Amino acid sequence: FNPSTTIEFSVPELSEVNISVYSIIGEKVATVVNKTFEAGYHNVNFNAVDLPSGTYIYTVNAVGENDTFSESKKMMLLK
Repeated sequence: FNPSTTIEFSVPELSEVNISVYSIIGEKVATVVNKTFEAGYHNVNFNAVDLPSGTYIYTVNAVGENDTFSESKKMMLLK
């Protein structure tokens, strides 16, 4: 991506969602979102204009009343 990308996710119920971005060595470089989302499909924009080119990992953590979800994906920033 260059320099922004859209992160898509879905939650089955009202959930507290935290999306964070980490460098390849595990250093947290950004919190994309940390708020409550209604059930359904969502997308958030991540702007990495201040980060150098490289490989990053984002994690989506969602906690609802009945379910917990966590997913990590790799992304490549090219400037």
